[in-house]
Amino acid sequence: EGPAAHCVCAHLSLFGRSRRRQMDALADYLDGLDEPDAPLIVAGDFNDWRNHAGAHLARRLGLREAFSPAPGQAPARSFPAAMPMFRLDRIYVRGFQVAQTAVHHGHPWSAISDHAALSAHLKLHGR
Repeated sequence: EGPAAHCVCAHLSLFGRSRRRQMDALADYLDGLDEPDAPLIVAGDFNDWRNHAGAHLARRLGLREAFSPAPGQAPARSFPAAMPMFRLDRIYVRGFQVAQTAVHHGHPWSAISDHAALSAHLKLHGR
């Protein structure tokens, strides 16, 4: 038995300055956990067109984007759900191996939300 894994769902602001403050507040909270290197998943709508969140969260929390296994590879396109063109949603991980990822778009997914659903099959490192 190892450290507890933590999972956070986020929906960040449309405005860059507010997003940075929200990410800093989230990182401060997660840094304050008893086990700051515990396995971690942070996922949700980052409203991050320019892909700045990944570098910020990697620097602060040691996270990597599940859909970007290779450095410089772009995150998945998730908006709008009917035909994704923009990269707004993310799944960031620490302490996990990403086995498989998928973007669920088109019908019936586009009837559920205006964003495509993202999924990642994860395995704890060392298991």
